[in-house]
Amino acid sequence: MIDRLGERILKKGLISKSDLKKALERQRLYGGRIGFNLIALNLITESELSNFFKFTPYEPHNVAETGIELGFITDLILKHCLFLKIFTIEHLTKKTKLSFSVVNHIINELRKDSFV
Repeated sequence: MIDRLGERILKKGLISKSDLKKALERQRLYGGRIGFNLIALNLITESELSNFFKFTPYEPHNVAETGIELGFITDLILKHCLFLKIFTIEHLTKKTKLSFSVVNHIINELRKDSFV
């Protein structure tokens, strides 16, 4: 099950369990979103709530960390190689939005199999 916003903010340590209960009770009485109710009760600030949603995702350093099948990534990179005709690994990382190490690994495998 997907964690609700209040539970995620609680896990992050921005509020306590009692704070969450207060905000949920206020939400039940007055409506609105949980974030608005947390702010209305002065339990968090608008900037804290805004910053909670800002994050930089983890960059995978190998194929396994991407969570994507090896064949799919290989096909994607091979497709870009064919369309670009002349390319560098840097071009492929920009086109595929994959890390240099992942693209480099796939290119080395494609070289072994004489595809590139």
